[in-house]
Amino acid sequence: MTYYTGRVDMHDISFGNKGIWAVNTSFSCVCLINGNHNFIPKWKPKFISELVSEDRCHLNGLVMQDGNPYILQHWVHQILHKVGEIL
Repeated sequence: MTYYTGRVDMHDISFGNKGIWAVNTSFSCVCLINGNHNFIPKWKPKFISELVSEDRCHLNGLVMQDGNPYILQHWVHQILHKVGEIL
């Protein structure tokens, strides 16, 4: 199976309980890969006002725990951010 996402600059991809999770660096969000919509945004930092292809905070590493995203690394305001409770 192949998914085409377009130009989104994925940094980390991981299989989880709800599907394929990815760090979408270009759109500054954590997303689920989806065959119908390319990706579905599931989380973004509070300081990101909208999802546009601008790499506003350079999301990077993703740590999974129990099949869900748990810790995300980005380079604006703070280095590590727990996302486990949000998802």
